Amino acid sequence: VRRRLFENLQDTKGRDAVCRAFADTYIAEGSKLPSETQEARYFERLVQAYPIHPEVFDRLYEDWTTLESFQRTRGVLKLMAKVIYRLWQDQNPDLMIMPGSLPLYDGSSRNELTYYLPPGWDAVLEKDIDGECAETTELESKEPRFGSINAARRVARALFLGSAPSSVGTKPGNRGIGRARVLLGSLQPGQTASTYLDALTRLADRLHYLNSSGDKTQDTTRFWFD
Repeated sequence: VRRRLFENLQDTKGRDAVCRAFADTYIAEGSKLPSETQEARYFERLVQAYPIHPEVFDRLYEDWTTLESFQRTRGVLKLMAKVIYRLWQDQNPDLMIMPGSLPLYDGSSRNELTYYLPPGWDAVLEKDIDGECAETTELESKEPRFGSINAARRVARALFLGSAPSSVGTKPGNRGIGRARVLLGSLQPGQTASTYLDALTRLADRLHYLNSSGDKTQDTTRFWFD
């Protein structure tokens, strides 16, 4: 995917510095993040996937490819081409392209995902996840600590990417994603996990289409949009 959508990387030192910053952030946050981020080899995964975060690939290849007609190579290439183009247009400052970076406010990028889902998901995205009138945008406008890093929208985007496929024919008890994976899809170096976890708790109480499997403050609780 990287070879098809990006030119050859010249600044390998810059890439390694960014990936090291992410890996160090994950180590510092410890058990708040998925266990694989605590292993030394996760740094290599970051390097190999750069400038796309490996969590984007994991969610697309592990979750979205379970949907009928979502093609493992062509589907991912089509989606990421539109995502990258819109982020480039908007001069997005993220250090890597993460689940929380996805421009779901962009009709072209959004349609590339909702095409594979049942009818009704446009309303979920517009009301709860991303856009000028979304609940996430309103929360960020009222809470500067969320708004300064787009915490609510980043959390909601990560939740959507990780949970929307599970609304289609998944096995009972296996819906959605946990807090650790939401955090992995949102957190960047220089930021704190607590801000994103607070945003998740606030959204779980506020959003109409967001569901949870239990106590919203517990690490074992899973969250999903439907």
